[in-house]
Amino acid sequence: MPLECLERTLLGDREIAKLCKLLGFTPNDTVNMIVSFTLFKFSHHILKYPIIGIAVCPISTADCQRGFGAMNLQHTG
Repeated sequence: MPLECLERTLLGDREIAKLCKLLGFTPNDTVNMIVSFTLFKFSHHILKYPIIGIAVCPISTADCQRGFGAMNLQHTG
């Protein structure tokens, strides 16, 4: 059980570090990003549930429009 708790606590940290490295973030920015994500996980109780949700900021409206289009197809179909 303790190993499972540790794995949940570290959930996503490696992926964030890889992404920050890929995007050319400084080590300080990477640490700040991981700390912010950890605070997000604890404040949103993500560690208690097997399914997690993460806020995403799209860089265009195409994703939103695609989502509404799919929703409309299901609603009218």
